[in-house]
Amino acid sequence: MSTVKANTVTAATTNGNVSIVGNGTGKVTLGDGNLIFPDADGTAGQFLQTSGSGTLSFAGGGKIGQVIQAVKTDTFSVTGTTYATVTGLTVDITPSSTSSKMLIIGHLTLGTSDFMAYAQLLRDSTVLFIGDAASNRPRVTLALPYASTSPTYMIAAQPICYLDSPSTTSQVTYGVQIASYDAAKIAYVNRTHADRDTTAYEPRTASSFTVMEVLA
Repeated sequence: MSTVKANTVTAATTNGNVSIVGNGTGKVTLGDGNLIFPDADGTAGQFLQTSGSGTLSFAGGGKIGQVIQAVKTDTFSVTGTTYATVTGLTVDITPSSTSSKMLIIGHLTLGTSDFMAYAQLLRDSTVLFIGDAASNRPRVTLALPYASTSPTYMIAAQPICYLDSPSTTSQVTYGVQIASYDAAKIAYVNRTHADRDTTAYEPRTASSFTVMEVLA
């Protein structure tokens, strides 16, 4: 086995790349301050990049850095139009970089005592992903579909999918709040309003909330 040591390696061509070829199956390329490790099929793979101070760091653009999930299997309810955070369905996550994005996916199963129930997505106290202002119309992330008959038996899973840019390396908390359309009505999570104790009706459901850090 041979070893080559050098303080400086200069590219022989003008493309600025220096290739170190192994046993015919691997290749490490140095160019523009990056060390590129191609995938097995020869396409661009993972690479190391300089931080500007001569140190190399891993760069994983588009890769998932961390995944945190909250699952709620019990019930929750709120009376009135004031939004309340659904307990047990929040995620605390600390971005590794200010350029990271957070992909939020999941579903919320809503029930109502009458007409409609609403939900909104939040990062800390900031409301995210709601409809545009349109006169007096409610601005929400999602709503339980209107049931013209028997709304007390209504229950439906509503999907959530949103890509957020928190632009911080401090911990952030993502959560969901729900409210009713009317001060005297009730919004539910994971149950119907009727909630009859039978083997055929009024199911108890589950809701989930997953946050994934997407590296820049």
